[in-house]
Amino acid sequence: MKKFEYKVVRVATGFFGSMDEEIEKTLNEYAEESWELVAQVTNENMNPVIITFKREK
Repeated sequence: MKKFEYKVVRVATGFFGSMDEEIEKTLNEYAEESWELVAQVTNENMNPVIITFKREK
């Protein structure tokens, strides 16, 4: 049976970055380490975005 580990990351932007750029940067960084996107959750303000990743152990 496969086993997985999970990671939860909050992505927030300051005054100078766009949310799309920050999310894309985060997704690409974790993809380089073999993390796969499982879920993305936002509140009504879209800040922060909570991203859940998984990868096989």
